[in-house]
Amino acid sequence: ATFGFVVSDQGVLLIDSGGSWRGAENIEAAINTVTDKPIIKVINTGGQDHRWFGNDYFAQQGAELISSPTTHADQKAREAQQVLRMTNLIGDAYQGTNPVYANTLLESESLVTLGDRSVQFIPVGHTHTPGENLVWLPEVSVLYTGDTVFVDRMLGVAPQSQHLTWIEAFERIDSLNPAVIVPGHG
Repeated sequence: ATFGFVVSDQGVLLIDSGGSWRGAENIEAAINTVTDKPIIKVINTGGQDHRWFGNDYFAQQGAELISSPTTHADQKAREAQQVLRMTNLIGDAYQGTNPVYANTLLESESLVTLGDRSVQFIPVGHTHTPGENLVWLPEVSVLYTGDTVFVDRMLGVAPQSQHLTWIEAFERIDSLNPAVIVPGHG
């Protein structure tokens, strides 16, 4: 999975928190090689475990957790299945992980501001999972897609995926005309 962050004069906005407490620690360590500012806000782009299982780590540091109501519902519906999957996949590295949901839910396209920087939160609905969201940085024409876009491998079409609305999400991406697309994988 890929993750991203935006540094502002007040702190860091993180795009996706990783798949475990330990994963969140590693994400923070990578960010600390760029800035010593704290992570103030975390956006979850989707309901897949690797997009939100690190939320607790950042929430305990006081970060605001942001997503959409549809993503929140998907996380709740599939949490037990995803916990089982992650514990089987990463074993002891899952220790200390406590799935925590976003505390700020945005129902529609919204501007998320942190100090001197803003990003656009764009819910695109049901693609890889029922509640996928984009994070658009119009000032620099960079788009974080979460699991709506994969590269270097096939799209992750699973039982929870919807191909027709996925096409609509691709059309929304095309309408933004981003110079850089940061995919969810690859």
